Amino acid sequence: MKAEICIPTYKRPEAINELLQRYLGIFTRMGFDMHIFDSSDDSETKEVFDGYSGGNRNLFYHKIDPQIHSNMKVYSIYEEFASGDYDYIWVQSDSIRWTVESLELIIEAIKSNKYDLIVPNYRDVEKIGTREYQDFNDFFLDCAWHLTLYGAVVLKKTVFKNVDWIYLRDKYGIPERINFSHVGMYFEQISKMDQFKAYHISLPEYSLTSTLFKKESGWRKDTFFIHCECWPSVITALPDVYKNKTEVIKKQGKNSGDLTIEGIKRLRAENVLTAEVIRNYSSVWKKVSDISLARIYLYAYLSPNMAKALMKDVQNEKRLKRRIKKFCKSYEKIYIYGCGQKGDAFSHFLDDMNINYEGFLISRGKVDKTILRGKPVWEIDDNIAENEKAGIVMALNRLNTRQVLESLTEINMKAGIFT
Repeated sequence: MKAEICIPTYKRPEAINELLQRYLGIFTRMGFDMHIFDSSDDSETKEVFDGYSGGNRNLFYHKIDPQIHSNMKVYSIYEEFASGDYDYIWVQSDSIRWTVESLELIIEAIKSNKYDLIVPNYRDVEKIGTREYQDFNDFFLDCAWHLTLYGAVVLKKTVFKNVDWIYLRDKYGIPERINFSHVGMYFEQISKMDQFKAYHISLPEYSLTSTLFKKESGWRKDTFFIHCECWPSVITALPDVYKNKTEVIKKQGKNSGDLTIEGIKRLRAENVLTAEVIRNYSSVWKKVSDISLARIYLYAYLSPNMAKALMKDVQNEKRLKRRIKKFCKSYEKIYIYGCGQKGDAFSHFLDDMNINYEGFLISRGKVDKTILRGKPVWEIDDNIAENEKAGIVMALNRLNTRQVLESLTEINMKAGIFT
């Protein structure tokens, strides 16, 4: 099967550099061609691309108009695919990073050539599990909310049979629907298929992470517009063959975590939730959430600092910091093992507690950066591992922590380890 991964990007050359450095070889070995669709109004991303393109026949660059809405850029990518010679397309955000283990499961499903849609799901909050779908209403009910993410679905050419792009752009390219216009397209096309087969792959939460170069979500400040206006508008506009639209509308806010109690606390802490916002959407609130309006108003009138203090993540962070502080007191030199999201987060913890650390450690042969937050990044070596006065704070997901701990048993490990 001939498959392509398409990455729309805008002015994030560091993220593209990291992506190509870490994944170009992996994607190439797995049989993917990689297409970068750059809408930046400068040449920095192109310069990064040029550094990797020499002699690589699986890497392609496309320059696109920065004035076009990002979702309409994705429509153009899909339209080009529909008339091209690839069998599968996987559009991904430039910020997401899949584990190799999850990629292997996805490529296995592609190679089977059995499915019109393949849905890798690292946030299987409803415990659907790995399963096939042949009823599009079952698929709609379980998976529509997750398909909002760029990267949540691999599409086969069969989905793009007889696409009316003018109709789709007119229907879903309007302001109150454009943010989820890709979801509208998926289900419009599915409804026209004589036969339909999708494959949902349930993955561990750590199967997907975000680059450290990701900026805050561009629509975070518009969270309530997205959940209360845009999502319901798209779902309501879908063909009448789709049932359970009311339930699907509520799932988006709940399953994404935004319109849960913890999500509401966070939105108030960020000052996205205000009494004025709730007043604006009070008439539709029951359609998008089971949380009572009275409770939402209660949080809306808390101070942002108070809402933050009530967040479980903040309370857990405080407990974790106390444990780390106690561990670090026992060692003269502190290292953080891991230089991804968790490594960055743990370095913030140490800085907050005024605990000095030497730098970051990574496994041998895994170098993808040499500096992070002004500190050096080293491969683990015997001098550190055999130093009884060194303390290593593990900042990895569960799987990677287990793998690293197993690898450390092969050396004379005397340094202290915090997990």
